Amino acid sequence: MIQTLSRYLLRSFSVTFAMTLVVLTFVMSIGLIFKMAQFIAVGARPADILWIFLLKIPESLPLTIPMSIITAALLVFGGLSAGGEITAMKACGVSVWRIARAPLVFSACCMVFCLYAHQEIAPRSHFARKNFVRTLKLDPMQLFEVGSFVKRFDGVTFRVGRREGNRVWDVIAYDTRNPSVRREVIAERGEISITEDETQIQFVLHNVTLDPLLGAGSGKGKVSTFRMEPIALAHRGEYRKGIEDLSLTELFVSWRSVAIDNPELDASARSRMRMEFGVELLKRVVLSIFCVTFALFGIPLGIQSHRRESTVGIAMSLGIVVLSYVFIIAAEALSVSPDWRPDLIIWIPVFLSTLGGLILFRRSE
Repeated sequence: MIQTLSRYLLRSFSVTFAMTLVVLTFVMSIGLIFKMAQFIAVGARPADILWIFLLKIPESLPLTIPMSIITAALLVFGGLSAGGEITAMKACGVSVWRIARAPLVFSACCMVFCLYAHQEIAPRSHFARKNFVRTLKLDPMQLFEVGSFVKRFDGVTFRVGRREGNRVWDVIAYDTRNPSVRREVIAERGEISITEDETQIQFVLHNVTLDPLLGAGSGKGKVSTFRMEPIALAHRGEYRKGIEDLSLTELFVSWRSVAIDNPELDASARSRMRMEFGVELLKRVVLSIFCVTFALFGIPLGIQSHRRESTVGIAMSLGIVVLSYVFIIAAEALSVSPDWRPDLIIWIPVFLSTLGGLILFRRSE
């Protein structure tokens, strides 16, 4: 009887999970559809557009799998509880932990897959998509990935906090092209322009702090407007790896070797870059662990909710997911402020969902 029960629960859980995964993955990828007009405008073929869309799907899976697990847990176990099936199972001597065992094992397998996806599938898919888009048309503005340190130009490392068109805010740049004057540039805002031949990028920055202000040994100073020396663009079809293109192993190696790979940066800059690599690495691990912690939290919550309505279960799951992802977004935003320890903040939703799940399981017994 126990084996039959496990198969029944696993089948119900996996079918609901699969259906939810298809819907959520499509929703996560749909944002790319709005960019298709750009590709059509430059003469992209329908096959090219389809290929770009398909390459986006593997990037979405590590995000949508945990979301699908908690949605499936709330829908399946909420329905079983509302129909009195959970009560009948408990009356036959089957514990809540025994009822949840098959879905929890299924979720653990999903966690392993997500770790592999973060290691191999998602980074390779992202890199392949960016490279393919480059072959269609190089948009130099796409080089400015918001919120990440970019090292795609020889001698210049920069980070943009926000970008709207060619306007940028919260700019941090480290210019080491002149060995005698290695300069840190911090600007409140600025504008970016591309030369007509698309060979150089030009920065005009405002409310700028320069270190050094004039030359070696001149000290730090402020200027209202600063025009950086033009930055040479890479070859039109070339795309260099960014942080999203790195596997878990490459992220770990980059995290450990920040000081070796960036000797031109000062201790503060290396600390910020090291934290960015660390937060990205931990983010992927935490997203994978969500598969188990969301199931651990969602199963007893579904049992206690006694709801058959799918809309209620979906709404509850979205609320939990959004709350959990807020901590991840906050950790990423604080990666430039290592003193705030974003590498610890990112673990808060794992701790809360695990603790909440254990408490709910105990109450469900």
